[in-house]
Amino acid sequence: MPHKETHLKTSRPVMSKPTQMTDTQSLDTAINEEVALVSYDLLWPTLFEAERERLVGLFPSQLLDVQHFGSTAIPGMPAKP
Repeated sequence: MPHKETHLKTSRPVMSKPTQMTDTQSLDTAINEEVALVSYDLLWPTLFEAERERLVGLFPSQLLDVQHFGSTAIPGMPAKP
């Protein structure tokens, strides 16, 4: 299901498939993107799994668990990714 923008205020293109970001890219994206409410995307669980694996790889002995929570974790719910 493609994104249906409710209110688009971002200069960053919507990700269409999971990609591996560098730490610098991830931080830059988080700091500079504006929030927009979009329709649920079936890729969000896959994107979360990729990020979880990245974090566990970076902090294997420090993390007990990584959970997906918030609006993108609820299937079918519009969210602020």
